[in-house]
Amino acid sequence: MKTSLFLLSFILFTFCGRAQTEFAPIGATWHIDYFQFVSTVGYEKIVAVKDTMILGKQAKKLELTRFTTHFFANGVINIDREDHYIYQTGDTVYHYFYDPYSPIMGDFTILYDFSLILGDTLFYEDDDYYFVIDSIGTVEMNGEEYRTQYGHFPHPFQIEQTTIINEKFGAMNDYLFLDITDFCFLDGPCQEFRCYEDDNFPLLQLADVECEHIPIFVSTNEPAPPPALLISPNPVRNRLLVAFSGPVKNAELHLFSPDGQRLKIWEIQNGSIQKELDLGGFPDGLYFIQWRQDGEALGRGKIMLQR
Repeated sequence: MKTSLFLLSFILFTFCGRAQTEFAPIGATWHIDYFQFVSTVGYEKIVAVKDTMILGKQAKKLELTRFTTHFFANGVINIDREDHYIYQTGDTVYHYFYDPYSPIMGDFTILYDFSLILGDTLFYEDDDYYFVIDSIGTVEMNGEEYRTQYGHFPHPFQIEQTTIINEKFGAMNDYLFLDITDFCFLDGPCQEFRCYEDDNFPLLQLADVECEHIPIFVSTNEPAPPPALLISPNPVRNRLLVAFSGPVKNAELHLFSPDGQRLKIWEIQNGSIQKELDLGGFPDGLYFIQWRQDGEALGRGKIMLQR
């Protein structure tokens, strides 16, 4: 699913000194294509929302919201949220991912280094995961030239493909956070650039689909529900919020194990638009939530219980 080198036709293979470009100005917004193990699809929306101090650094907070669905979900949309932080020193951009489920605070790591040239290598936390610079150049957009790097991530289990990194908005045909290992292999998530814009940069859309497109797969044997089913957070620790875009009637939520065993049923009060589920008594692992209304199964959501 990685994009072909669609930009080569207008890339200028020259390099010139120029003023530093601010990475991720407040209001900068990325849309990233997302799919996992073929059946889970959607997108991530990443927004630079504010300046803040974290880990002793003056950084920018990037709020990530992931919207996904999967085959036979009949309109069920899962919503996950993450907080990321970046700060820039000269030509180097650092990234920190706040993981509320990890007891270790972690630290900033180098995300991009635009001072690197042909033959240089950028190592991430794991020395087995690194980016090799194959060439450098510039891309002209909106009357401005932006430095661009072309390189690859050597990996024994993946066909090497050229990744294009632009100093304005990062990876142009890959994931924004390249320091998070993403081999797009087996059940690993695959993320790829769709769109970017900020207050001084008009919408750039490089994907074949709209920025917030989510394909909805509807079973021919079951009608799609009138309201959408929203599940958050996911992964979940103990309490899961299931929300509807409109009031429901005669509805139930059924919890299933991966092998299809029904574990619990929650009744939903007529007129409700949301229901909080207590999962504290269940062990960590994969589960499915099924929405039934008037006895008919209308949709299903996949959740991961993780403490």
